[in-house]
Amino acid sequence: EAYKSSIDAAKSTLKRGKTIFINRDDDDEVKYVCVGSAANRGKKGCTALHSVMQRMTTEHQRLIHDHIVAVEQNLYLRYLESTHIRHVIAGLKLSQAPLFTTTEKETTSIYQAFAVGKNIYLSTHVDKDFTLSAVTVIHPGKSDEVVTYFCFPTLGIAVPMRPFDVLFFDPSVPHNISSRCRNEEDIYCLSFYLKSNLIGGNDNSLPLTIEEEKYLDLYNDHHA
Repeated sequence: EAYKSSIDAAKSTLKRGKTIFINRDDDDEVKYVCVGSAANRGKKGCTALHSVMQRMTTEHQRLIHDHIVAVEQNLYLRYLESTHIRHVIAGLKLSQAPLFTTTEKETTSIYQAFAVGKNIYLSTHVDKDFTLSAVTVIHPGKSDEVVTYFCFPTLGIAVPMRPFDVLFFDPSVPHNISSRCRNEEDIYCLSFYLKSNLIGGNDNSLPLTIEEEKYLDLYNDHHA
């Protein structure tokens, strides 16, 4: 219900450029939204509090925040390789990038935002993200059957997704999500991500800090 409210609170559906097509396999209007902190469009800097959040109830905001934190704390930090964890924590500490934030100032620790759509499927694409993204599927009813597939066409892999399964994946590998397996069932596709441009501050005019210069020197020495 909380994620449905984010779709309802959005004034329009998100368009993801000319190469990523968002489709819906029923007659209803396509509604796909990304909610959370984001790099500003058409100007420098980042915005922490998304406008959709300001149109949602505090209860729905809290439920979404708690769900993202559960994915971060119970899955990402528990099961992913330590190299991924050290990389993202160091990047966030260095950049002080704004993450997912509610109107009550609750924030997450890894992911900046979520994307959600009802009964949608996306064309194959890649994303410029800073760490592994996560995808899950929400089924309003009770079902243990496969409801969709998350696909990696260049690898020849299609991962069956049951409700509330969580898959962590490399967003630089071409991927897509299939249409739902059964048209009589409504499903919500949900993903969590952290964009690289957020870590960079979306402002190339910013001078490097002393600590950033230190890491740049280490990078250059390593790749010399």
